[in-house]
Amino acid sequence: MFNRCCNRCGRPIIVNNGVPTIQATIGPTGPTGPTGPTGPTGPAGAGAVLVGTTVTSAPGTTANVTTRTVGDATELTFTIPRGDTGPAGPTGPTGDTGPAGPQGAQGVQGAQGPTGPTGATGGGLGAYGGLYNNATQTPTLATANTFVPLELNTALPLLNTTDSTNSITVTEAGTYEIAYNIDLTATAELTFIAEARQNTNAITPSITTVTDTVTTTGGGTFNATLTNSCIFDLAANDVIDLALTTSGTPSGTTTVQANGSCILTVKKLND
Repeated sequence: MFNRCCNRCGRPIIVNNGVPTIQATIGPTGPTGPTGPTGPTGPAGAGAVLVGTTVTSAPGTTANVTTRTVGDATELTFTIPRGDTGPAGPTGPTGDTGPAGPQGAQGVQGAQGPTGPTGATGGGLGAYGGLYNNATQTPTLATANTFVPLELNTALPLLNTTDSTNSITVTEAGTYEIAYNIDLTATAELTFIAEARQNTNAITPSITTVTDTVTTTGGGTFNATLTNSCIFDLAANDVIDLALTTSGTPSGTTTVQANGSCILTVKKLND
């Protein structure tokens, strides 16, 4: 055996038993190749344990493991009780208000409720009163412009007023409506003047003047109606009456008619 070098690569050539051989040189290790695919699972070996299904049982029951033989292996089936319900968690934040739903159908009418308490009494007249004469009368009119009080002998309902002979007395000061009506006949043509009086003094806005006119039946009979309504302030204990006169020298007979044809009323308008 002898050595010599190769003319091409410069590596030594070993001649052994007449056979030339180039001596190999070991280079560096190359990179690892990619992992190959997983092969099929082989059969279970003897004594292998397989995990089967897991069953959830009712809370409070006993956990259990059952086995069964599958070939040379043993398969395990687990029975695990479900745990108790945990405590409620904290309330979450209130969500946004959703859109209003459609209006529902109107329900049936409910039963009528109980009657409420009686309300306060409404306002009315604070005072009133009236007088009239229940028969005809013939006042003595002797002198022009001299007033003669008329007879008023029958009282109307009274409130906070009193009646006396031919007059009404108010017991409360205030603003009053004073009204009267006189229907009369006469045997002569005369001009009559009527007035309501306050303590025998004329209540100016109540003065009415009327000249009588001949009746349709003629025969020298005349008639007249004197009526008035005014508003006037009265003091407590003022006395109101009704009086009649003529503007000229009176003559003949004057007859004042009865009931509503000779009437005087007062009404208090403020509290």
